[in-house]
Amino acid sequence: MIEVVLTVVALLVGLGAWVRSNPIQLDPVDEPVARAEADEGVTESDVLVVLPEVAEATSLGDFTFDHAWLNAVEQEIGQVRMVRTTEVSRAVLDPCDQVIIPRAAAAQLDPTQTQFVRNWIEDGGVLLLEQPEGPWQSLTGQSFTGARTRDTRRLTSFDGAASRGEIREDILETPLRTTTLVYNPPTLARGRDYQVLLEVDGQPGVVHRAIGRGHLILVLLDVGRFLTLSQQGRPEADLTAPRPAESNAPDGWTTSEALVLDPAFRTGLVPWADLLERNLLYLMDAWQPVGRLWMYPGSHRGALLVTHSDDGFGQRVEYMTTWEHDREERSTIFAAAGSMTPEGLARLARLGADVQLGWVPAVDPTVPQRTWGLRAFQPITRAMTLAEQRAALNNDLRPYGPTRAVRITDGLWPTDWLAPWRIFDGNGVELSTSLGPVDPSRSDGEASVGYLFGTGYPFRPIDTNGERFDVYELPTVLLDAAPGYDVARTRRMIFDSAEAYHTVLTGDWRPDTMVRRPSFDALEGWRAAFELARSQELWVTTVHAWADFVARRSESRVRSSFSREERRLAIEARVVGPTEGDEDAIMLTPGVAFPTRFDGRPVERLIVDGFATDPGTLAQTGDRVLHILPLEPGEHRIQVFYGSPIDAGLDDDDDDR
Repeated sequence: MIEVVLTVVALLVGLGAWVRSNPIQLDPVDEPVARAEADEGVTESDVLVVLPEVAEATSLGDFTFDHAWLNAVEQEIGQVRMVRTTEVSRAVLDPCDQVIIPRAAAAQLDPTQTQFVRNWIEDGGVLLLEQPEGPWQSLTGQSFTGARTRDTRRLTSFDGAASRGEIREDILETPLRTTTLVYNPPTLARGRDYQVLLEVDGQPGVVHRAIGRGHLILVLLDVGRFLTLSQQGRPEADLTAPRPAESNAPDGWTTSEALVLDPAFRTGLVPWADLLERNLLYLMDAWQPVGRLWMYPGSHRGALLVTHSDDGFGQRVEYMTTWEHDREERSTIFAAAGSMTPEGLARLARLGADVQLGWVPAVDPTVPQRTWGLRAFQPITRAMTLAEQRAALNNDLRPYGPTRAVRITDGLWPTDWLAPWRIFDGNGVELSTSLGPVDPSRSDGEASVGYLFGTGYPFRPIDTNGERFDVYELPTVLLDAAPGYDVARTRRMIFDSAEAYHTVLTGDWRPDTMVRRPSFDALEGWRAAFELARSQELWVTTVHAWADFVARRSESRVRSSFSREERRLAIEARVVGPTEGDEDAIMLTPGVAFPTRFDGRPVERLIVDGFATDPGTLAQTGDRVLHILPLEPGEHRIQVFYGSPIDAGLDDDDDDR
């Protein structure tokens, strides 16, 4: 009997040991997802964007890109008013100085509504109209209904661009992967009835027409398509993300670099999408200037976000945060759930590090596991969902946190193009930094540095229903382990952000790089970035602080009115800052920007809250198109007076912005 009992015990012990080393692996569960929902917008804004009624897209050919203009206006100007095509009336148009009607919306307006628009222009409005089909011939001089578009190759001139010199040359190098319409109005003459502001492949791409007291800017390019496919990547025709034949990503997955619109973006140190949208919006200011919310706190000229993806390196990241703490610098750690102990996370937080989630998808062999069993015996496991990974990290991070941003590990991306943003939206994530250069273990080996997605700004991706997700994507532009990365490129991007582009530079200096791929460039690029960025007046901050600023800017408001007779731009601003008592409140609050010139004449007088201010003391953008006015939190009244055009020929120096 004893032998039987001992045998059974031995079998059970052996079975337990086997199960412990070979746990029962349950299938992953589906992630909660959300679909993009309609924006509410604001009730008051200088800029109105008309949006279409959209059917669900099942292919790239029927995808609607109109909402890209919302991203553009929010990035460059601030808050935007939006209405659907069914709501367009003269009463809706009258309060607005600038109106944008994108491609799909233009096709949905009826003749009565287009007459409302024409009357509004004749009374002084400025309209930007994109690839219009429908009853627009009285405005455009040509019917585009049923017209065929053709693919574009390159910009050949942009004489109407407010940005000049090297910045304009940068714009002309844009890999313009979109479509255009042929413009050949039978009864209008170039130069007499319309002016060509931008040419594509030697043909008109953007045209200006004066109509009554107002102005039409006719955009023959599908700009919304270019901006969308640049920023959130170009899928296949069936809306799946491309998967190169040589990819070593898990089945059903690819990498974010496979989404890059054009190979030129892979080494593009120029934010082409940002520059194009900015200069198209500048065109409207030439006839109807408006005040803008500056893109950064105070008069900062850009931003640098230093981040570190732990990717299994765990607590050893502390050597980086300790070095930063000793020099009063801060960074963001993207940590996988369970990669560090609660005590280790607390040490990082006390050193000033911002901790966010490095999401490890279920297909990755290093995915954190959820287990079931009795005490130390946990024989059943399952890959954690994003929600479970986030909850586990937040629990270990207490009393610090909670997390609000994510980054997908190793640059992985599902072949379901929009799935990550649907998952992030469904889990309440505010911001992702998942697009960008890819870890060498997943990369195709080609150089991969800079603005791979045409932008350094956060944007809200567009879903197949035409609406935007309630989550921002902030592309990473520097990865120390990526092919092509070096100190020289890092320095150039910092200088260019300050002097020309005014972008957010999100860099990933990984703690494992010095172990697996040690290099001078990786070490020096990380250490030098802080001081160099500060010397160039970039805001050096964390992902958490950046998300806070984006929220404050979204709550701020600017309204303006322009009197052509007085040559006066009156701006009313309500800017939201941090909590009271913060000594750096003015440097954490959105500034206000306005054009440096109107009709070629500079600002002669500036009054801020009743007090005269010397405009010569204000910072200017690198293209010298905008003044930047830092403000304290609260309500402000600003009056900008431009010089008279009478003596424009006697003006000075700086017309070569």
